[in-house]
Amino acid sequence: MRRFDTNVEKPIDTTSIILCTYNESPFIEQCIQSLKSQSVVQQFPEMFELIMVDSGSMDETTELAKPFFLTEWPNPNPNIPPLPTAIS
Repeated sequence: MRRFDTNVEKPIDTTSIILCTYNESPFIEQCIQSLKSQSVVQQFPEMFELIMVDSGSMDETTELAKPFFLTEWPNPNPNIPPLPTAIS
């Protein structure tokens, strides 16, 4: 994945870490802390982005994860059922 910084002429390589969740409140904070504590992420934090995709959790997963994220986008179609329901 490449993104372009308007202040720099060359592209900046970015690695996206996609975290898919569904009712993960007992584990979400530890999971995000673990990802952030990886040595390569600490050494080059500008090269990583963490994207959390929540599949309609009914617990506190999204509330517990909010402090770790800068931007939140709401589900554009809340009528789509959570993934476990959609595939069963």
